Amino acid sequence: MLIRSTLVAASLWVLSSYNLAHANFSDLVKKTSSSVCLITFTKGETGVIKNEGPRSKDYKPNPFDEYLKPQQQQTPPSGSGTCFIVSLNGKKFIATNEHVASDKDKKYKITFYGHIKHHSADLIANDKLSDLAVLELSETEGQRQLENMPAVEWGNSDKLRSGDDVYAIGHPLGMIWSVTKGIVSYNGRRLQNTWQPVIQSDVSINTGNSGGPLFDSTGKVVGVNSFIFAPGAASGQGGSIGVNFSISGNQAEYNLSHLIKYNKVKRSKMGLAYTVDKDNGVVKVSETQEAGPARKAGLIKDDVLLKINDVFIITPEDLGKSIDRIIPGTKLKVVIERDGQVHVKELVTVNVD
Repeated sequence: MLIRSTLVAASLWVLSSYNLAHANFSDLVKKTSSSVCLITFTKGETGVIKNEGPRSKDYKPNPFDEYLKPQQQQTPPSGSGTCFIVSLNGKKFIATNEHVASDKDKKYKITFYGHIKHHSADLIANDKLSDLAVLELSETEGQRQLENMPAVEWGNSDKLRSGDDVYAIGHPLGMIWSVTKGIVSYNGRRLQNTWQPVIQSDVSINTGNSGGPLFDSTGKVVGVNSFIFAPGAASGQGGSIGVNFSISGNQAEYNLSHLIKYNKVKRSKMGLAYTVDKDNGVVKVSETQEAGPARKAGLIKDDVLLKINDVFIITPEDLGKSIDRIIPGTKLKVVIERDGQVHVKELVTVNVD
């Protein structure tokens, strides 16, 4: 009888803990939903509305060169996406993806959680490379409503680990304020866009989730949902297969602050391309841009990149880390190996065109 009673008590404890965890999560979702909003848009005489797709195709593998123009896709004349409220210096703004708010010829409307009235919004600035955009409410009524809504709280995305719980709130396929939950699959992927660290997760994300926040288990924003890898995604027909990508929250917060302050992201480049020598396990310079910073500093083809400032260059991702949040005009100390000897070069970064 004692054993049976113990088993029953243990089962009740597990069930109680399970219910408590789900109740706490539900409370967290309710709290954070108020910071998420719906953005709808119509196309003007010019401008193209794009659905999310494999955005790695938008850019050349060389992260320090000019990127290709995005492919034009078959799209409807109107659409919707997800956005969320951010605050900078006491003022609130609306954040979303660039491929949702891509040009000023579109007419944008914002709907807040728990409301049905939509409010006009103007695009302040956007950034194609990081797929981020910032808007502000156009009219007094909308501005007043925005001030009554809570802004998101940013978390530290650098601390995310594979297996950590995350969740998204958005409007997939028009299903407004839907919640999906999953885990971090990999944090810090650079794919073909070395400037842009992304978080891979298995949180279900579909058309309409674009521009919405990715939350950690405490309700803090650690990412901005951007694109998925799925058959048919480029044409807007594919659905989530559990390979989804969100812009790193730390980088997104930094870039959004630049868009608000400067109407652009101040981004540096070194003027070099790289190749990976897997046989020797090193990253090498493959070419330097004519009259660019790397060439002026004396870097040449086949130089092995060892360290840039405080970042040891072990993988191509480390190249991206070394120039994250570096303002144009910054001096970088580059340690290289050439013909078996170590050299230290100094280059001055320039603005990405």
